[in-house]
Amino acid sequence: MGQTKNLIIVGAGGAGYEALWIVRRINATTPTPEWNALGFVDDAAAKLDRGMGGVRVLGGVGKVFDAQPKDTYFHCAIGSNEARLSIARQLAAQGFPAATLIDPSAVVAESVRIGQGCFVGPLAFVGPQAIIGQHVLINTSASVGHDAWLADGVQVCPGARVSGHARMEEGAFLGSNAVVTPNIMIGAWTTVGACSLAFRDVPARSTVVGVPGKTITPPPSP
Repeated sequence: MGQTKNLIIVGAGGAGYEALWIVRRINATTPTPEWNALGFVDDAAAKLDRGMGGVRVLGGVGKVFDAQPKDTYFHCAIGSNEARLSIARQLAAQGFPAATLIDPSAVVAESVRIGQGCFVGPLAFVGPQAIIGQHVLINTSASVGHDAWLADGVQVCPGARVSGHARMEEGAFLGSNAVVTPNIMIGAWTTVGACSLAFRDVPARSTVVGVPGKTITPPPSP
C-alpha cells in the first residue's frame, strides 16, 4: 500500500477547486488515499480562513510554506501561466515537491513523459511519446497528440487540440476548442485564441485569432 502524502493547493480560486475535486477522485480509486489535502494557500487576505469544498484557506504562500516540512507536496492551481510557473519554481527551489494530478478518466499513454506539478483533467487525452514539461495544465476534454512537445507552464484549455508532432514553447496558451495542426510550433508566451486554428508556426509573444488563424505580433516595448 502506498503512503498518503500531504498536499497544499496554491490558489483558492476556480482552478484550485478543480484541483481539490481531482484529488478526491484520485483518492476514491485507491484503498489508501494518495493525497491528504491540508488546505489552500492564497495571498489574497480576503480569502484567509475561508473554505472551499470543506478545505480551509491557510494563509499566504510564503507564511504557510515556511512552517511546512519539506516533504509537503504542493500543486500550483493558478490560471495565469506566468504566475503559476513563477510561484511553482520558487517553491521547488525551496525543496518542496510538486504534485502532478491526473484525473482517473484521462487517457495517458504509457510512453508519455510528464513533468512535476502538471494537471490533466477529466476525459483528456495524451498520446504516445508526447513530452509534457512541468506545471502544464491540460484541461477537460483536451487532447495532445502523439510526439507532441509541451514546455513548462503551457496551458491547453477545455476541448483544445494539440496535433501530433506539434510543439508549444514555455508559457504558451491554447484557448478553449482551439487547434494546433501537426508539426506546428507555437512560440513562448504566445496565445492562440478560443476556437482559433494555428496552421503555421507562430513567433513568441504573439496572439493568433480566427479560422484560419491570423497572427498579431505586439509592437516591441519602448
